[in-house]
Amino acid sequence: MASFFRFNLAKKMLLVYLPLSAVIILISAFALSTLKRLNSINDSIIKTDMPIRDTTNKMIDILLAEELYGHRYAILKSPEMLELFRERSKEFDSLINEISKLPDRNGIPIDQIASLHKEYSNLFINGFNHLRKLSSSRAKRYNEEIKKTQEELIKLIKNTSSKASQNRNKKTLMITEIGNKAFRITALLSIFGIIIGVGASLLITRNIVNSINQLRTATQKISEGKFDQIHTIQNHDELGELSRVWKRCIWMPIL
Repeated sequence: MASFFRFNLAKKMLLVYLPLSAVIILISAFALSTLKRLNSINDSIIKTDMPIRDTTNKMIDILLAEELYGHRYAILKSPEMLELFRERSKEFDSLINEISKLPDRNGIPIDQIASLHKEYSNLFINGFNHLRKLSSSRAKRYNEEIKKTQEELIKLIKNTSSKASQNRNKKTLMITEIGNKAFRITALLSIFGIIIGVGASLLITRNIVNSINQLRTATQKISEGKFDQIHTIQNHDELGELSRVWKRCIWMPIL
């Protein structure tokens, strides 16, 4: 405190605003860091979890359409049905390729899905000639294998979709928790900054006001002729210097 009173007014004002500026910088850095983290989580939801959910739903639809056109071609031998079957198969592969390009796709069984789909398509291609005879043992065997592979593939796709939904929900809760935590910390830092600002302002204001009151009291005593009761302000700021110059000017005529 004694060192504080030895500073001039400019340094006192600087010392008052330095802690307040530090708190403001701390709040700004924390807010920017929190926003960056929230944006990262939100990007993960938008660019990974939601596309996986949408893509897996399309996969199941395409897989069922592929089965429909495969059975129709096996029965009707229509080139149009074969072309539609191949188109659905290519669409499915393109969706797998889309998922493989997504960021943060760790844990997604892309290779397993691709392998099962290839096996699924080959079962149709190899069994087209046998599936036409629905009552034959080979047709029944191919249908059972196709059905089994399809169920495994759909189960795997649904698990992937479910995992993406769970990740999205977890990240949404995380965003809420981070937001609430950031609000509490920012509020505490703001209150701390207000206390520092008010306290520092009161300190320097009190110091200046006390110096001015001393000058006023000294002036009043001089007007009453009480020169021996004049006290010099001990501050080393501009007011203290003014008090010392003012006192010398008063005593010079008397001497």
